Amino acid sequence: DLADQIWSLGDMNEIVSQVDQKVLDTFVMMNVIGNWKGDGWGGVLENSEFLPFIERALRTFKFDVMADHWYQLLSLFPINHYDLEVQKNFYDHHNFLINHRFKLNNETLTLIDPEIRKSLSEKYQQLLALLDDEADKYWMYNASNQEGWGVVIDYIEKYSV
Repeated sequence: DLADQIWSLGDMNEIVSQVDQKVLDTFVMMNVIGNWKGDGWGGVLENSEFLPFIERALRTFKFDVMADHWYQLLSLFPINHYDLEVQKNFYDHHNFLINHRFKLNNETLTLIDPEIRKSLSEKYQQLLALLDDEADKYWMYNASNQEGWGVVIDYIEKYSV
């Protein structure tokens, strides 16, 4: 219900302008966990409107190891992933890292040396595995704390979000 109420405010720009930091962190964390449970870290990345807020939310919820891996993962992107133009075409930028053999439409990305791209893609896959290993501990459906949602529920209760 809380996530639906927040989404009713509008897009992420509207939400950011209308809620305080605790509510924003909670909202982002709900979406990160939900997207991860549905589609893994690829699903989290594909919801690019959340990218600028995820590291802070992970740190707020004391997932510092995940936050460190997340930061490293985003640093692999050769183009600023927070740029609004990049977000409009994020799939091409994401495909750049997913598999070095994927065809790209973005001319800037196609000019990057194939060996550099291959190396970045390998690092990307390694970091995804590290992120998954860490997330599994807390968010899997068999996780001890309310199937992974306890961290958000506890935060909502503690801070009356």
